[in-house]
Amino acid sequence: MIFILKTAQFLGLAISLGAIVFFSFFAAPAIFQALAKEQAGEVISAVISRYYVLTIACGLVAVASAVLLGLRPEGRGVFDLVKTVLLMLMLAATLYGGVVLHPKIRSVKSEMRTAAAPETRAQLEAVFAGLHRRSVLANGAALACGLGTALLLASRFPS
Repeated sequence: MIFILKTAQFLGLAISLGAIVFFSFFAAPAIFQALAKEQAGEVISAVISRYYVLTIACGLVAVASAVLLGLRPEGRGVFDLVKTVLLMLMLAATLYGGVVLHPKIRSVKSEMRTAAAPETRAQLEAVFAGLHRRSVLANGAALACGLGTALLLASRFPS
């Protein structure tokens, strides 16, 4: 059972980190390079919903596994506490991006498409920019917590 929990925790973390790195540093830049800005935004919007489903699901698996591993007497040390807190922070940042910010971003983008007045569109673009900036920061926080967890886990590998 311990092996299964450790494997689930590791896979949840690894898949989340892989998704964050791939989407942020490869897919999104390539999409914006290959397509016009409006088309790229539509593709990103379609993909990012699935991205959040994947990273939230993996985060839940990683956190649940870490918590269950921490319930064991030998799983109550500082190492396990720090690891679990980092995984929880990673999940919290991902949830914030996917559950709080993403719906707001989609709503603002929809309003931008139908805004007739230039000043209304400018206001919506400013709101979008602020939400997007917060989304990038949340994604960066999730990445930092995930990398911190990965480094922590790697420190336990035999030399």
